[in-house]
Amino acid sequence: MTQQSSDTNLEQFVQVLKQLVEAVTVLAAQEEQMAQAAALSQHHLINGFLKQEQAQLLKLRGLEQKRIRQASLMGWEDLTFQQILDQAAPEQVSVLSPVFTDLDRQIKRLLNARDSADKAIRLRMREFDAAIGAMQGRNPDDVEFSRKNTSSHFQNKYV
Repeated sequence: MTQQSSDTNLEQFVQVLKQLVEAVTVLAAQEEQMAQAAALSQHHLINGFLKQEQAQLLKLRGLEQKRIRQASLMGWEDLTFQQILDQAAPEQVSVLSPVFTDLDRQIKRLLNARDSADKAIRLRMREFDAAIGAMQGRNPDDVEFSRKNTSSHFQNKYV
């Protein structure tokens, strides 16, 4: 690989990473809004947030595919961000490190927002279940709402 093509590939890789940071930032903000809506019992807003989230997830998946292709061109296929930094030349590290740090920060924000939204939604579901149970003559304390066997679709396998 020539120096010029290596530089171009690095620039394209960094550009994709910056787009990932932006997409994760938007997704985190959407999750935070959903958590707030659930906490404030604004259930009518949640469906709209879920639709926005689905669109943003599609964008994120496309960007992840681009990131994988660009990493492969750089010889960094299947490497974590830390492994890339360990293998990269010093001038590449100075460019990559701040972007990886931003991405890591936004992924952590997203995971925290996702957890908050899940907790708020589970609480509201339990309240609904209790209200329905009370209307059916059941003791509200006997109601159990659980999201067992559900997994989050967010994974941070590259950091």
